[in-house]
Amino acid sequence: IPYGMALHGPAENRLFVADGGNNRIVEIGGDDLAFRGALGSKGRAKGQFRCPSDVCVFGESLIVADFLNDRLQVFSLLRARADADTVLTTRGARVIGTHGRTPGRFRQPRSLAEQVGRLLVGECHRVQVLSLPHFAPLQVVPIPNCFAICGGLTAFAIADIEGREAPNTGKLYSFELRQFSGRLPVWPTEPGTRAGLGESLEEDELMERLTIQCD
Repeated sequence: IPYGMALHGPAENRLFVADGGNNRIVEIGGDDLAFRGALGSKGRAKGQFRCPSDVCVFGESLIVADFLNDRLQVFSLLRARADADTVLTTRGARVIGTHGRTPGRFRQPRSLAEQVGRLLVGECHRVQVLSLPHFAPLQVVPIPNCFAICGGLTAFAIADIEGREAPNTGKLYSFELRQFSGRLPVWPTEPGTRAGLGESLEEDELMERLTIQCD
């Protein structure tokens, strides 16, 4: 079952896919989509995964959301040999975090996005902001039913889905993360309604705001 993807390029032009169902990360050629290699198996050791759900490239590092192991894993994308067909290796791999609620720990990290030297990690009911490349916890943003983060050059969107602990609000959280500060305005997926439920929203509900610290 493939989940998140990330492109290492343009010079390398390699596509990495979180193959959650097979507990591995797959490397594919960006031009020909040919299989280049895979890393991982089911387990808790370094280089092993339990349902990896997303990947993110930062410089020459590949960051993996190791969903059921409640952690991140970081792998070097520098080739072991100049003629190596695959760049995937456990050489220099790092494990970031363990299970927990305190900053720097994770509860089922499922999505990743990076911008201006910050890593956003979508978890169960919250988003964590970590520094890069040191992965120091900077902020925890509570977001009920947080499901996925989609990153662009200047903005991110965070999907909010139905869960057992809270009703489906149908909100889409979108914000710009700048060098010093940013704001997280909130609006529904369809203007004026709660994701197709047909309820009208007041203006203050449309522009609920949170602050992302980026000092």
